[in-house]
Amino acid sequence: MSTFGWIALTLGSGCLGLRYGAGPAGAAWGWLAAGAVLVVAGVWAVLRGRRHLTPVLTSLRGLSADERIVVFLRSFKDDKGFSRVAARRWFRLLFTSMLPTPAHLRTEEDQVGRAFSPFGRMIALGNTKDQLPRLGAARHYASDGTWWDEVCAALDRSALVVLAAGAGKAWPGRSKSS
Repeated sequence: MSTFGWIALTLGSGCLGLRYGAGPAGAAWGWLAAGAVLVVAGVWAVLRGRRHLTPVLTSLRGLSADERIVVFLRSFKDDKGFSRVAARRWFRLLFTSMLPTPAHLRTEEDQVGRAFSPFGRMIALGNTKDQLPRLGAARHYASDGTWWDEVCAALDRSALVVLAAGAGKAWPGRSKSS
């Protein structure tokens, strides 16, 4: 799927480049439309294909003892935000001459993982409602009864813990205004 995406992106770039060539005005709009569709389809295919390749761990307790890990803790509600990529800003892609590069197809979580890669491989718990793992950290999907033990085992041997704090629910007994 990723290969198809890169081919579509390349062809789309060519079509967008042709819109500046000589020819009838209607043909230029046709090349523009074809290029835009290919670029959008290419970005989608590359991102979808990469999600199929994201590692899924059988257990956080069973990780190799000599492997350095970075534990990424965040709310599952924040996964959508961490899955954003620069290439998804369609207006920027379609109305400028800047086309997506591999760097544009890195999610925010990918970027966090790359920043902390000197400390080890980034791992995280995955939301069991996900159909495919999110891009970024290697995921383990734990049940409601085992997730705490998995996280504690990973924390015991982690080289670093990255905590993404965000707005959450108000504590019981406290109002939002206090």
